[in-house]
Amino acid sequence: MDLIPNSTQVPNILLDLIFPFLRDSERSVLLYICRRTYGFQRESDKISLSQFVGGIQHSEGYPLDFGCGVGHAKVIEGLRMLEALGLVEKVAGSGRGHINEYRLNLHAEIGQKVTILQHAENAREKIGQ
Repeated sequence: MDLIPNSTQVPNILLDLIFPFLRDSERSVLLYICRRTYGFQRESDKISLSQFVGGIQHSEGYPLDFGCGVGHAKVIEGLRMLEALGLVEKVAGSGRGHINEYRLNLHAEIGQKVTILQHAENAREKIGQ
């Protein structure tokens, strides 16, 4: 994977075909996952709920980021929806802290994702949003 240093690449499929169907909170959560993965040249990253909500601080106390700008409940809803749509894959954390690992799932066929998103309201109803 060729990534531009000091930047976060956002796949065109997300911008062109996926984001128009997502709610603001879902887009924010998805962009934060892009930042924490592709922005650091990683395929996946362990991201805690507190990082999604409040960001990450340097060991010296200054902020490295401010999270995704979405509250606790909306982060959880957004993650559930993104997983239900197959856009994000989660590996449940184990051991102390139980921090989940997240990755974008861009391997599914584009047409399949668009079809799923066109029926996003059905998916939202299934997960109680």
